[in-house]
Amino acid sequence: MMTVAAVAQLLIALASVRIPAVRHYYGAAAKAAAESELVRQGARPTILEENRMRFDAV
Repeated sequence: MMTVAAVAQLLIALASVRIPAVRHYYGAAAKAAAESELVRQGARPTILEENRMRFDAV
């Protein structure tokens, strides 16, 4: 039972470390895609900055 709990904790810790790494790797491309989609829909691309939406690792 203790082994299952330890494995679960390690998996959760791994996910917590991996999230910022993925954001760092894909953040700029995701932001560019989101801004181009806003332009395609006729919205201002500055909406993301105005609402403090970030795609990079913090």
